[in-house]
Amino acid sequence: MANIFSVVTKLNYLFNYDYQNYINYLSYLFDFNDEKNIPTMFSSFILFFSAMLLGLLGIKDKNVKYSPWFGLAAIFTFLSIDEMIGLHEHLVSVVKMVIPTSGIFYYAWIIPYGIALIILFAVYYRFLFKLPRKILYLFILSGIIFVFGAIVIESFEGWEDELHGQRTLRYCLMYTFEETLEMLGVSLFIYSILSYSSFSFKIETKD
Repeated sequence: MANIFSVVTKLNYLFNYDYQNYINYLSYLFDFNDEKNIPTMFSSFILFFSAMLLGLLGIKDKNVKYSPWFGLAAIFTFLSIDEMIGLHEHLVSVVKMVIPTSGIFYYAWIIPYGIALIILFAVYYRFLFKLPRKILYLFILSGIIFVFGAIVIESFEGWEDELHGQRTLRYCLMYTFEETLEMLGVSLFIYSILSYSSFSFKIETKD
């Protein structure tokens, strides 16, 4: 609801209101498309919380010298930092110096992040498919939800931004949908991790 207020304010659907500076500040605080505000801090927090949970799973895993959980924990820590300070946005100009991009690749950071995602899946493929079936399905579903928002929807945001700019209703709806999917995906992933941790604990106590 707060983001809807931010969108309405950004598109100037409220006219001749008093306390304009105060309302603009409230709009900034809850706008999904702004940085260093409440939605950004929440998204960064749940990503970092995921990293901590993954790290705890890595500590519990004493069967191998290197636990893949630590690698995932490092990735989620990076994503948490990226969410807060927007590291990926600095890649846009770098990528465009090498590859002129437009359309769905107007936000050029999607290219290196997409490649990294494919590599990550290739590296973790065997590990993931050794997980209990329920946890595997939850991991896959949470990943699809997150990636659909973070990459697929954002690619169309870039196209809209290139053609019409960011102050359109279509663009605002897309970034609202994108951020909502990202938060939903990470929240489901946290539930998946906690479910796996509880499952492992039960198995250990039976032994």
